[in-house]
Amino acid sequence: MQLLAEELLKRRIVTTVSAETVRRVLKNELKPWQKKCWCILERDHARFVSQMEDVLDVYAEPPEDDEPLICMDEASKQVLDDDCRRSR
Repeated sequence: MQLLAEELLKRRIVTTVSAETVRRVLKNELKPWQKKCWCILERDHARFVSQMEDVLDVYAEPPEDDEPLICMDEASKQVLDDDCRRSR
């Protein structure tokens, strides 16, 4: 709490500090009830769905022996096996 109070004074956000001041600044400045997210506009919805179906079609295709299968997602993993299709 003391570090927050010192930072508020240093940045000249407030002129005097109390526990209530810190609470109000944190609540009003950080807005913890809000979260950042994205949404697809209604006018772009059909295009998004079409492109997503194209991606899902690729995932649904059976793997071919002469073409490598590479999947990328949010997870950061390194595949060390040369033939990872057989290990699934």
